[in-house]
Amino acid sequence: MKNFRSKLCLFLILPVCCLSQTSTLQDKSGESSITVLGNKTLVLNSGDASFSAGVAFANAIGGKESLWGIDLKLKSNEGVSKLFEGFNFKPKYALSFFVGGYLTSHRPGVTHFFYGSAGINQSNFKLYTDTLSATLVKTDFLGGFIKGGYNRTASWGTSSTVLGASIEYGKYDNLTDLDDVDQYHTTTVGRNVVLSDKASGFKGAYMKGGMMKVKFDFMVYPTFLGGTVGVGSFYRGGIGSSFARQNIGIGLFAGNAKAPGNIIGGFVFQVNDVFNQLQKEADFVKRTGISFVAGYNF
Repeated sequence: MKNFRSKLCLFLILPVCCLSQTSTLQDKSGESSITVLGNKTLVLNSGDASFSAGVAFANAIGGKESLWGIDLKLKSNEGVSKLFEGFNFKPKYALSFFVGGYLTSHRPGVTHFFYGSAGINQSNFKLYTDTLSATLVKTDFLGGFIKGGYNRTASWGTSSTVLGASIEYGKYDNLTDLDDVDQYHTTTVGRNVVLSDKASGFKGAYMKGGMMKVKFDFMVYPTFLGGTVGVGSFYRGGIGSSFARQNIGIGLFAGNAKAPGNIIGGFVFQVNDVFNQLQKEADFVKRTGISFVAGYNF
C-alpha cells in the first residue's frame, strides 16, 4: 500500500513538471526575481541539483494583458537514489502561485511587469545528533512565503536588457549551510563484514525562522556578442535572521535577444556570504562556486 501511495504521488506531480513558469537566470540556489513571460518552462540547476518547472496563462482583463500561473521546484536532499527510501516519497519542494500584469510604457521597446506570489516550501531529512548515541534523526520542515516583484525589459542602444527586483518574507531554514555526513552500520560474522548500510544526513547547528529576502537581477544581450549571448549579474540579500547572508554573482547565458526570457542555458559564478556573516568559512575563495543551468521555454 505504501508503495502504491508513493507511485500515485509521483504520478500526480510529474504531469505538472512536464506541462509546466520559472526563470533560467538563476543563482546557485535556483532563485531569481525574473519571471519568464512564456507559457511553459523547464529548468535544471546543478548548483543545488534541482528541477524547476512552471506554467503561465495569459488573460485579457479590461483590455490589459495579465498572467497567472504556478511554479514548482523539486529536489532530493540525499540524492535521487534516496528519493523513495523505505517507500516514502520524500522530496524537498517549493510550490508557489503567482499573478501579474503589464503596465503600459510611453517609451518604445519598454515593458513593465509587476507580479505577486505566495507559496510553501517543505523538506524532510536526517539530522545528526551529537549525543552518546550519535544517530541520524528524521527531521521535517514546513515553511511558507509571500513575494512581490518587478520586471522590466528594454533596449540599451542596440542591445536588449532585462531587469528584475523582488522582496519576500517567509519562514526558512539553514539546511544548505549544514555539512553532509555519512553514517555506516555494519554487521560482522567473525572477522568478515557481511552487511554494511550507509545512511546520509546533515550535521551542524540547524536553525529555522522568519526572514526577509531581497533579490536583484540584471541581464544584457550585447550586440558585439551577436545578441544571443547574455551577460547577467545578481544580488541576494537576507534580513532579520541569524542565518541571513549576502550573495552576489555573474553569469553567461545563451538565449535570444528578441525574447530575453528564452534562455537555453549558461553558467554562474557566485560568491556566497560575501561579508562572512555566518562565520563558517574564513577563506574567501572557498566561499565561491560555479553552477550550470539549462532550460527550455516553450
